Amino acid sequence: MTRRLGAAVLISALLPAGCLARTPESPAGAAPTPPSLVLTSPEPTPSSTTDSTLAASDLSWHLLGRPELSSVATDRAGTGLVLYWYGPEPASELSALAATYPEVVVEVHGTDYLPRDLQDLASDLLITEEASGVGAVSVRPDGSGLDAFVHGSPSHQSLAAMEIRLSESTGVPVTVESGAPVPAM
Repeated sequence: MTRRLGAAVLISALLPAGCLARTPESPAGAAPTPPSLVLTSPEPTPSSTTDSTLAASDLSWHLLGRPELSSVATDRAGTGLVLYWYGPEPASELSALAATYPEVVVEVHGTDYLPRDLQDLASDLLITEEASGVGAVSVRPDGSGLDAFVHGSPSHQSLAAMEIRLSESTGVPVTVESGAPVPAM
């Protein structure tokens, strides 16, 4: 589900990152929503960029720690904010944001899975798949599954077989790539 709401943001990073990593040496470890407002300029102006950045910070701060939050990101044009969220939209937070930053547009995209559940699965995979070479697992920013990274350079066929096995065992899509982090010495 995608819905455009009154508020957009220019932000350069995804929040929260949702990545867990382990190296071989590390231990285990209800207000109505206003309609969309259209920006008249195709290019962001310095003041709209400042407002967008502040709006991104405000929204992230108010939603931080909520289990429904997958991530906050810029839209493709770089002039709006995309909120990846599970379940009913956080209407009061979005209404407050729209009142403070009326020129900014927020798109809310529904996620396939509860982000907190994905974080728990990522943590479990990091522990249970250590022997398989898994060194990092992250929740996809759009909440559609997990990305696992393995140590070494396994063959493409080996990575594909691991993707199938991990996807079946977790019940969510898992991609597997080589390139797990290496500890700094």
